[in-house]
Amino acid sequence: VSWLGVQAIESEGYDLVYGDTDSLLMSLTDKDEIDAEDLDPTKAAVHLQNLEQVVNSHLDQAADDCGIPAEHPLIDPDMHGTDRHLWMYEAEKVYKRFLQTGVKKRYAGKIKWKEGKLVDKTDITGYETEKSDSSPITKEVQRGVIDRALEGKEFDELTGYLQTEI
Repeated sequence: VSWLGVQAIESEGYDLVYGDTDSLLMSLTDKDEIDAEDLDPTKAAVHLQNLEQVVNSHLDQAADDCGIPAEHPLIDPDMHGTDRHLWMYEAEKVYKRFLQTGVKKRYAGKIKWKEGKLVDKTDITGYETEKSDSSPITKEVQRGVIDRALEGKEFDELTGYLQTEI
């Protein structure tokens, strides 16, 4: 199902930035020539929700292609998906900036919209800042670097911070 999401996103003119088992991330700013600093999270969320509908329509087509009947007898109406299948993408987050270092399940981003609400939060996954066995200095310094990178600080500013902390 992931490859169908990728195909749908690419058919709309977007490039996939990151993909994992159950998630896809694309840049809204590149296609629409919007600078990340000028990104309106509410407009981006509406755009993302429209894209969600396009991607999910591709999943409906895949169900047709697989011969899945009009209604599946074992699917409960409270489950995510449709009455035919449980494949579904949901517009979940709009990031102003996103940092991915090439390792799966290890990324950070500055969230501006999440599940229908405007927010201003740093989302960190897979780094030592989130691990209970990391030393306090590792957590503090890594969080400082990530926060500065997500604020758009230049490389010299990041290295200057590291030099003062280490």
